[in-house]
Amino acid sequence: MVTQRILLDSDAFLCMRKLAILDPLCRTHSLFVVMTSYIARHELKDLSKEVSALETNGCLSIHSVFVRTPEHSEFKRLSNNGIHKGEAEAIAWINGQPQDQKPAFISNDRGARTAAKENRVETGDVLDLLVCLVQLGSLTKGEAEQLTISWGEHPNAFCRPTHYMDFHTTFRTRNVNPELKHCANSDA
Repeated sequence: MVTQRILLDSDAFLCMRKLAILDPLCRTHSLFVVMTSYIARHELKDLSKEVSALETNGCLSIHSVFVRTPEHSEFKRLSNNGIHKGEAEAIAWINGQPQDQKPAFISNDRGARTAAKENRVETGDVLDLLVCLVQLGSLTKGEAEQLTISWGEHPNAFCRPTHYMDFHTTFRTRNVNPELKHCANSDA
C-alpha cells in the first residue's frame, strides 16, 4: 500500500491534540504527517517539546522552504497576496513536491483551505481526516465518534466542522463525498 502524506497546519494540529487524534494518526502506516517549519517552529513554538517528540518518534516530518528556490518565490507571492505566512509556506512547499508525492493540506480554517484549493492543493479538515483514518482501518467509526463527542454537545465546540449536524449524518456525507480523494476507495 502506498503511504499518503498529509500536511497539518497549526489549527488542525491543535484540534487533533485536544481531541486525542494524534495517537491514532501516528499509529497508521498509511498516512505520513508532515509540517512546514514556520508552522512547527513559530506557530506551535509553545508546544515545541511535543512537536519535537513527534518528529523524533517518526510520526512527523518537518520541511523548510529555502531562500532562492521556486518554493520561496511562491511563498513570497502568496504572502504578498494576503495569505498568512504558515499557510503560504505550506501551499508553496506542497506545490514544490512531485505530483505523486504532494500531501493533502489539513486545516480547520476555511480561509486556509480556500487558499489551498485556489492553488491546486487537495484539502480537508479534521473530520475528513477522521473519515480517512476509518477508511484505512486505523480507527473504527465508533472510536471516531467518541473522539468527536464534544462536537455534538455544543454548536461552538472547539474545531467543530462547518455544516456539522450530528456525527452519523455528517460522517456519512463526508464518506460518500470525500474531500481527501486518496481515501475515497473504501466503504467505511
